[in-house]
Amino acid sequence: MMITLRLLLVVLLLFSFGACQFKDPVFTEGFAKVIAAQDDDEILGVHIIGPMAGELIAEAVLAMEYSASSEDLQRTIHAHPTLSEALHEAALAVDKRAIDSLNR
Repeated sequence: MMITLRLLLVVLLLFSFGACQFKDPVFTEGFAKVIAAQDDDEILGVHIIGPMAGELIAEAVLAMEYSASSEDLQRTIHAHPTLSEALHEAALAVDKRAIDSLNR
């Protein structure tokens, strides 16, 4: 059996729920983080911490199942202001194109 290793440079980005401009203060604590490969932009992992994280992770799991890139998540429509927008913003920030947060 032959095993191939893929060397990856990973782009990490944190996006705060508070930047979503969601009005309920209960839902402003938390963050979404997208981990994408630098060579082909494939989503390798997503961390979501905060309220409703179990509801938000489903989109990321589906994207990873189909080897989606962060650009695929960027091109998906997310309602504003909602918590799902946090995942959208985290994907945008991978390419330094976030709308509601600092692009570092």
